[in-house]
Amino acid sequence: MKQANYIDPLTHGNNRNAFKKFLNSNNTNLQNNTIVLLDIALFAHYNNDLGHNKGDHLIYDIFKQLVKYYSYTNIYRYSGNQFILIFDDINHFKNIELKKLIVILENITVVDFNIKNVGKVDIRLIIKANYPELENLLEFYNY
Repeated sequence: MKQANYIDPLTHGNNRNAFKKFLNSNNTNLQNNTIVLLDIALFAHYNNDLGHNKGDHLIYDIFKQLVKYYSYTNIYRYSGNQFILIFDDINHFKNIELKKLIVILENITVVDFNIKNVGKVDIRLIIKANYPELENLLEFYNY
C-alpha cells in the first residue's frame, strides 16, 4: 500500500489501515501494551445539530489535543468518531498516563460561535490491557 493509504485525510495522522499494519507487523508485541479506544459519544448529534464542518472541527481539535501530549505515531483515527491510542508500558499508563489523559479529555469543549454555546464533549474510554486490575477498574470511563 502507498503511504497515503495510512493517513487520515482530516487529521493527517494515522488511520485504521496504519493501525492494522501496526498490529500485523512482525515486531509488534502487545504483551505489555495498553490499547485505549477513545469514542466520542453522540457524535451524530454534533454533525446533525451543528453541521458536519463543526463535527470535523471537533475531530481535528481532539486529535490536536492528543498530539500535544502523546507521540504522533501512537495515535490512530480508527473510525469517524473513534481514536486508538497505544501505550507501551502498562504500569506507566496505570500510574501516570491515564490521569493525564482524563485531564486532557475533561478540557475538550464544543464551541458554537453562532449561538455562543459551549458544552462538554461526551467521551468514553475503553481500555484493553494485559493487567486485570486495570481492565476491571477502568473498562468504561465516561465524561
